[in-house]
Amino acid sequence: MPRFLKPIFFLFTLLLLAACGGSQKLVDQKTLEPWVGTWRGQGVRDNRIDPLQQWTLTLALKGNQLAGKMSDELGEMRNVELRDVRVAEGELHFKLSYESSRGLHVLYRHRARMQGDKLLSLFEGNEGGKSFAGKWEAKRVYEDNAVKK
Repeated sequence: MPRFLKPIFFLFTLLLLAACGGSQKLVDQKTLEPWVGTWRGQGVRDNRIDPLQQWTLTLALKGNQLAGKMSDELGEMRNVELRDVRVAEGELHFKLSYESSRGLHVLYRHRARMQGDKLLSLFEGNEGGKSFAGKWEAKRVYEDNAVKK
């Protein structure tokens, strides 16, 4: 290869690698930071007679991604690791699954929006093959474990 073409080839290769570098759109840290923290509130599954439950979601930055865990006050969801956590178009999306106290597999898919210090989530999922949907409204919990009103 002629010597004068080497820099052009190198530049072309870099541009090609940058363009093909990955299909997943990266979200900058400033977009993720507002979601970081602990959120607590009551989750309600539609058309169920279950008592209202306090759910706690904890989100942290790991590298340039969000990671988190979720728990409930009854102890079925015991710091369950979140899967497929992402922020897209101003919404937080995540999944979680665990085994219920009745031995059934439970899967949740959450889609949440932030309004000030509130997190408003619509979710759907299934338990033992039976579908459900519901809502969860949570408030940010601060270091002294108090929920800001």
